[in-house]
Amino acid sequence: MYEDWDEIEVPAIDDLLEDGYRILDNFMEWMENQTVETRESEQHSFNIEALLDHLANKCYSSVFDMREYDFCWFYYNLFLVDEQANSETRKRMPSSMRLFLSFLKATHDYLVPEWLALILKDDVMYLKRMNTYMAIYSLEENLMARTYQEWTLELEDYLDARVLLMPRYIAASLPWGIEAGWKENTLFMEANRRWQVNRQKMLEQGKTLEEIRVDLIDMYEKWLNMPQDKLDDKTPLEIIQEERVERQEDDDEEE
Repeated sequence: MYEDWDEIEVPAIDDLLEDGYRILDNFMEWMENQTVETRESEQHSFNIEALLDHLANKCYSSVFDMREYDFCWFYYNLFLVDEQANSETRKRMPSSMRLFLSFLKATHDYLVPEWLALILKDDVMYLKRMNTYMAIYSLEENLMARTYQEWTLELEDYLDARVLLMPRYIAASLPWGIEAGWKENTLFMEANRRWQVNRQKMLEQGKTLEEIRVDLIDMYEKWLNMPQDKLDDKTPLEIIQEERVERQEDDDEEE
């Protein structure tokens, strides 16, 4: 019924990127036919390319099967901290998304999900988060880290209310690492993808949010402690703990 947590099959990233760039090329041609001004068109293209790259590389999905969590984390967090985007380009992102959806509806008969339409109906939250982030670097050093943490936690609380976030902790007193090693990061991405996929399936079955949360946590905890063939019969928890010890030993040697 639900996605097995010990097995994961994902589309090939190269295929997702190829399809994404084809859509992006078509979007640029469509904007030219719509007589969108060149500078504005370039900014729209930059913004949408960033989204498509994120979906393919981090979420193993295309824009057509984009999940609410994946979009929100990109839109309200990752894109805003992208140093390649200047303030003008960041500010244009909501209009870039609305224009891109108009293109998809016109050329692919795309049906915009209700959750996405609601997000793009009002730019207040996006602009507030953008302005707050941009102001962080003007603060005194002792306030920067605390303000950034508050900025991040605010989004996590928002997402938990909307999409039921995966627990921040791997086990008691063991949070997922902010600067994780590649093994931990890969396992986090796998766990989060399974969490969101199964959450959606449970919603479609008519379960309440509280029922879904209980079931998901049970599946999550079993996955963390279940040996897997692809992990040489070790559990995800064991792999994460071993990698953390190895990284700490490497750091100690460098010092």
